[in-house]
Amino acid sequence: MATLVPFENYAPAGLGDIYEINEIGTTRTPAAAGEVQQTGDDLKWWGQTAAAVQTAQWVGRENTLLIHPYPTGALDVVAASGEPLKVRGAAGKYYLERTAGGAETLYFSGAVPLKIETASRGAKLKKILVAYELATADLTSLDLVVNSTVYAQGVEPAVTANHGGAIVDGDYDANHNTAAKRKDSTVVSGDHLLTLTLNTSAYYVTANGEVRFEIAVVMQNTGVFRLRSVHLVYDQALN
Repeated sequence: MATLVPFENYAPAGLGDIYEINEIGTTRTPAAAGEVQQTGDDLKWWGQTAAAVQTAQWVGRENTLLIHPYPTGALDVVAASGEPLKVRGAAGKYYLERTAGGAETLYFSGAVPLKIETASRGAKLKKILVAYELATADLTSLDLVVNSTVYAQGVEPAVTANHGGAIVDGDYDANHNTAAKRKDSTVVSGDHLLTLTLNTSAYYVTANGEVRFEIAVVMQNTGVFRLRSVHLVYDQALN
């Protein structure tokens, strides 16, 4: 643990003490003014005025910046047959619901609200969290994809597939890292909370483009699918 001691030779008269760091420790959490701890690439110290541990992060690394709930009612929905219904299950429980009348495919998509960025600076999409419920029957499949689209005058929109890297089973959390887990209706109450982590954080590269996520759901006859929420998690790079 580092300690800060008065550096009296450099303290102008009447201005109090100036402190120098003798060493930085890595094991004990700061608990008093003057103590400094190194944790990985970050520094922690005891803030005397705040009376709490303060942290300085290395800004060259990407850090969680914002978690943004994406309203399910704002999603673009394309269905092979009947559109999902907007349902109020109870106070605080709103979702899109579809009971399949056969083998059906549903697409839920949204443009990610990001500002123009560069590879080394700004907010970027890192994770997508999807809460959904299955009842009556398993899905045939459920998968996510993130693409980018650029628009131009007189030119067909240019789509770059797998913006942020090709998505594989290992990019999903442990409860959803196989196709069988993502479509399983037998989990407790049928409720799923899926987390997808992109290999490379997705960001805008042009003012006339967008990053767009898509949830593809293939249903079996009589199966019930409820999309409860979508949350977007951004991180930050400040090189």
